Amino acid sequence: MALIMKIMLTVCTFGSAIPAGIFVPTMVVGSLIGRMVGLALHYVHLNHTLGFFEPNHSPAAYAMLGAAATLAGVTKMTVSLSVILFELTGSLDLVMPFMLTLLVSKWASDAIDRLSIYEKVINAKELPYLENHAIASIAEAAELLPPGRPREAITLELQGRYVSAFVLREKIDDLETLGEDDVGLCLVGSGLLRGYLGLKEIKACLELITDESALCTIDLEGPGNESLGIEWEQLVVDPANLTPYVNRTPLTLHHSAPVTLAFEMFNKLGLAYLCIMDGPDLVGVVTKKDILRYLKGR
Repeated sequence: MALIMKIMLTVCTFGSAIPAGIFVPTMVVGSLIGRMVGLALHYVHLNHTLGFFEPNHSPAAYAMLGAAATLAGVTKMTVSLSVILFELTGSLDLVMPFMLTLLVSKWASDAIDRLSIYEKVINAKELPYLENHAIASIAEAAELLPPGRPREAITLELQGRYVSAFVLREKIDDLETLGEDDVGLCLVGSGLLRGYLGLKEIKACLELITDESALCTIDLEGPGNESLGIEWEQLVVDPANLTPYVNRTPLTLHHSAPVTLAFEMFNKLGLAYLCIMDGPDLVGVVTKKDILRYLKGR
């Protein structure tokens, strides 16, 4: 009964928006199954004489082996998991059974699906996660740009220091209509890329501005004061000042550069976006999700 209830509760809670993991519940489920097997073998040994079968461990050892098997099948871990289980038990006699159990469980789970539960969730939710391996492609970086994202939708033409809050709201509405929730606005002045403003920062400022005719300040002529995040105290005092949240030096890449270079920049530099240029002219913006769409479409 405890096994059935634990499996049902784990299935219901994993992936939901509550602090419930999969590591410990999987260990509990596996240990319950292993203990059931250990008790069954212990009962058989007590009631039947089997010369070739002489169990030397208590049902608790089978519980640990069951926990190891389920964890290896769910997380695809082998060596690190054997070390963790050895540290939990402190028994050298169980190291070899642990290793054999982990190998068999890994082989059996790979025959069903080679991805772990974490990789399956990442793919199901389309999270922007890039694996740490190189790709071979002769395509150009311009091919990463999605066709449904026009340049005008991600560009904000600067005519001075001030921008109407109404214009910013229209830009956000256009991006949301296109389904772009991870792309910001490229600030262009005099035909040149002057900076990049994230969508999250724009929304946070506009939520505190009730007057549609209000003017937001984006001063790129003064000294730089870029913030690593949203400073809420400063935001409440002056919500119309977007200058501290502008990235004045966004990383750029020529549109004819290879896709492999763009992938390496995202992977090794931890970029969230990359501006694609044609000389001084902005062509578009590439995000991690665009890289993932390209890799899936190959």
